[in-house]
Amino acid sequence: MAVPRTKLVTRMVQQFVRDRRETRTRTTAVEVMMYLKEMCVLDIDVDDKKQFAASYRTMQRFLKAQGYKRGRRKGYSTYHLSKAIVAGIPDCPTMASKVMALDIFTGGKSRAKEPKDYHGMFDHAYYVKWFGRLLDEMDASGVTKALIVLDNAKYHKCLPESTPTSGRRKSILLDACRLYGIQTTGKEFKSELWDMLASHIKAHIHPVIVEMAKHRGHCAIVKGEVGRQYTDMTKFADMKVRLEAAFANLKPNSIKGCVRAAQEKLKKLHEHLVQIDTLVSDEESSDDSDNSSDDGGDSEYDNKLW
Repeated sequence: MAVPRTKLVTRMVQQFVRDRRETRTRTTAVEVMMYLKEMCVLDIDVDDKKQFAASYRTMQRFLKAQGYKRGRRKGYSTYHLSKAIVAGIPDCPTMASKVMALDIFTGGKSRAKEPKDYHGMFDHAYYVKWFGRLLDEMDASGVTKALIVLDNAKYHKCLPESTPTSGRRKSILLDACRLYGIQTTGKEFKSELWDMLASHIKAHIHPVIVEMAKHRGHCAIVKGEVGRQYTDMTKFADMKVRLEAAFANLKPNSIKGCVRAAQEKLKKLHEHLVQIDTLVSDEESSDDSDNSSDDGGDSEYDNKLW
């Protein structure tokens, strides 16, 4: 099976991907292939595993030739741009807001020499290095006693490497108990030692990022006051109590910040929709020009596709 590389098929695939991108829906080679099958562009027997696999590989080659990038995620085949940015923007009534520690990057290289999703390199080690840059720029700008709010991402919450974990040997857990001043007899089961350590770690050991901020005179918190309390034993009644407490502790500044963030997102959505409308208008003008310049053979084939 070969994918027709006509202007019409190219435009069909482009519009299909764009429509899904507008709703932030990921697109795979299989989905593009099934779309072209539904549009009677391809004739594939989905029950024939050998033919389906061959068609899938052909579709992958077609998408690559068209310039679509394949994001390597375990268990998924997605085509998307893999560039990302990270930056900090201070919000202070006494100084103008500006972008700090801006870093624009592309995901790390995989074995296949293809860019992969930014999570492949945006890990805790990278974030600690970037956060140090942010703190340095804040110091240089005279920003003091800042409140730094982080989301619940894993790389924000990592504890120091020396922090014991439940998978360590019993002897290591015993040494950790002595280090933290936790009284033990030495005869406890490993699970009992870990229960004592876990309680101490939760109460006294802070994430690396939080400690870095405190060392510079700032305060860093991780969002998710309700979510972080979740356990396997959490009931809906517990959730209601926690939600009520979280709302009761809301400060006016927090509410104002949420409203401001929502307004910014609405503004970006409006700008995106205007841009899409402009793109559609330009493409329609381009399509009209292409149709007038196509030869008879292409027009006949295009009519068959429609």
